[in-house]
Amino acid sequence: MGTSGTSGTWRGLSKPTNELERPGFVSKRFSRYVLSLIQQEKNDLASEQSRRVEKPWGFELIWAETERYVGKVISIRPGQRLSLQYHEVKDESIQVMSGQQRLHLENAEGQMQILDLGPGEHSRIPVGRKHRFEALHEPAELVEVSTPELNDVVRLEDDYSREGTNEP
Repeated sequence: MGTSGTSGTWRGLSKPTNELERPGFVSKRFSRYVLSLIQQEKNDLASEQSRRVEKPWGFELIWAETERYVGKVISIRPGQRLSLQYHEVKDESIQVMSGQQRLHLENAEGQMQILDLGPGEHSRIPVGRKHRFEALHEPAELVEVSTPELNDVVRLEDDYSREGTNEP
């Protein structure tokens, strides 16, 4: 594998390879590639295979759900935010596809940190860590890939009075 070029195709799209050689870095080219895959999946799975879950802050489009993982697009309206929450089992990673997102994330010492993320930037949300996603001045769209425990949510604070529940 070289420092540039492509390796393999999926549905006729070339997959960039140089990003695989730089852990922790996601280039704009790779982000565009992932976005094209997701858009293709959204188009292909807009039938009965995917499902849209309306939320008070926007919606989730669950485009892959198996016994081992779940893939979804989270769309957050400007100025809206999700619950401050944590998961007892669910392990998740997110990548911002569009807009600016503020991630409130508890660090290993139990302190809350704020990370402002833009397109192509990503973060892992370790099991048990408090976190919250927030769209800033424009809509934010992110991809979440996680283990399949969709109802594993412990809400600590919620702008929509859903504390202590796992309702949408």
